[in-house]
Amino acid sequence: MVELLIGSALGAMVAYTSLRLSTVLRLQRYRRYDVSNTDNQLRFIEEAKLRPAIPINKEAFKVFRTIETELPNRGTRYRLLAEVSMGAFIKTSEHHGTAAQRKRAYSTFGSKRVDFLIIDPYGRPALVVEYHGSGHDRAKSVARDTVKKRALQKAGVELLEVYAHTDPYHYVQVLTHLLDRHESRHQRAH
Repeated sequence: MVELLIGSALGAMVAYTSLRLSTVLRLQRYRRYDVSNTDNQLRFIEEAKLRPAIPINKEAFKVFRTIETELPNRGTRYRLLAEVSMGAFIKTSEHHGTAAQRKRAYSTFGSKRVDFLIIDPYGRPALVVEYHGSGHDRAKSVARDTVKKRALQKAGVELLEVYAHTDPYHYVQVLTHLLDRHESRHQRAH
């Protein structure tokens, strides 16, 4: 009987020690690969080979150039930006919801990127242009695009979706209409 108790106690100690060691090792591994730690971030960068890359594919760049050419015709100083993080131009309201709710909402859209952002002469987001080219995998992007659309809608930022083979004349007309609407909305606000 004593041997059984001693064996059980030793077994429990071994199990506890093993579990504790496993927890410590898992925590060490987590800390070593925690991407929120700036020391790790620098190490990860040093371990990788980095190179510059063209941020816009050839099809999307044609849309960029068309819009870029059209903007000066408006007589105002709109600017066209490419590959902009939504967290750069959409924020959560500090007067609505809890801090945890705001953090969760921001984390769902903050790191998503839009293809093009047009800002007005005052730096306000006027219009987002999303290009859905021939290489755009709709099956993978529907859910992501739905989140982006809803965040833009709730923030009051207009969205223009341009699809492959869309006639530039057509999307320039829609672009003009949406920018006019942006201007009239802000003129009424002042």
